[in-house]
Amino acid sequence: MGEIDSGALFFRSIDVVIHKMLASGAHRCQTGGVTKTCRIGQILLGVVPILWVSSVARAQPEPPPQHIPTDVHPPSPVRWKLVMGGLATTAGFYAVAQPFSYAWPDSPGSRDLRIPVAGPWISVTNIRCRDTDPDCSGFLLWMRGIFTVLDGLGQAGGLLISLEGALLETAEPSVDPSPKPRQEPSPKDEPPPRNLFIGPTPMGVGDRGLGISVSGAF
Repeated sequence: MGEIDSGALFFRSIDVVIHKMLASGAHRCQTGGVTKTCRIGQILLGVVPILWVSSVARAQPEPPPQHIPTDVHPPSPVRWKLVMGGLATTAGFYAVAQPFSYAWPDSPGSRDLRIPVAGPWISVTNIRCRDTDPDCSGFLLWMRGIFTVLDGLGQAGGLLISLEGALLETAEPSVDPSPKPRQEPSPKDEPPPRNLFIGPTPMGVGDRGLGISVSGAF
């Protein structure tokens, strides 16, 4: 909870003093009628607490602003989605206008709808009644103009979306560090070769026989 500033303490002390002053004369104000002093005291009792509460509210510390990172860019696939989505939007609005262009080819401005993006705006300037159409009404011309403008906005908006996607700054794909080469297990140290030793040893065979035994270290 924040600390209460000096202004809040000032209004609080005044409120306590006024309560003590009016508490002593409350009975007199009730029995002796409403006097000027009583009215002033009642007004102060209503105003001072409001000032004290507002001072306490101002003394509360404001929460620190949240940090919103601005250097975060969308991944690279978002760019191509915007480009393709914008082109699809332009193509869709262009396709909607073509049936009307071929259904009424003799209507002024109807053939202009066959021009992508700029065609609806050219058609708006040429919308009027044909000389051979006595049943033409201004209401139909207004409705045709409104739908033509909406079609032009759709085609232009899709083109702008594609342009925004082409110029969009995206995050670079993270490159994983190359794996370390696998270390071959080092061969165990071979024991040093031992010296070959062979030694003959005489040995007796039976009671009178004599033989030789061969022993050695490998």
